[in-house]
Amino acid sequence: MTVKVTARDLVVLPTGLLPIAKSQMRIDWAYDDAFLQSVIARAIARIEQTNGVTINPTTVEWTPKGSEFVLNAATVPTVPVRQIEVVTDDQPPQTVTANYDFALKWDEIHGIPIQVLLGPGRDGLKVTLTVGYADVASLPPAVQDLILRHAAHLYEHREILIPGREYVAPDLTIDATWWMPRA
Repeated sequence: MTVKVTARDLVVLPTGLLPIAKSQMRIDWAYDDAFLQSVIARAIARIEQTNGVTINPTTVEWTPKGSEFVLNAATVPTVPVRQIEVVTDDQPPQTVTANYDFALKWDEIHGIPIQVLLGPGRDGLKVTLTVGYADVASLPPAVQDLILRHAAHLYEHREILIPGREYVAPDLTIDATWWMPRA
């Protein structure tokens, strides 16, 4: 399996969340806007890293092996998936997206959702995954709240954080597995 990020927009969400964050934090001046956008970007990156999800709009090329498909389903390497395109390596390459779909299955041991690619497994597939959220309007409210709480903490404590422990804050636990898209 190979996974390659081909496009990633790190600007659209911090820019879109800026007025919401300023309103929530009661900031009515503009001289901190660039810093606040960087704080929002860091909060998003932290949530992505901690929870193994993709929030920023991202395009990923994934080349699964046929052996990764079990019962015509392969676990996708990044979530949440919004759109897929599947192309074979035949000569000439053929788009076979209609034969594939993505869905949620539940991990029976841990009770967490896992997104899978459904369809016939074979070597030589190139899957383009569109993951993350394209704009602020598509962010689930719980994810937006988590981003804004992280950003507020980083902004408010920008001068007194303990080096190496920037994310120590009450109520900012690793608890974002519940916002997976529902099938």
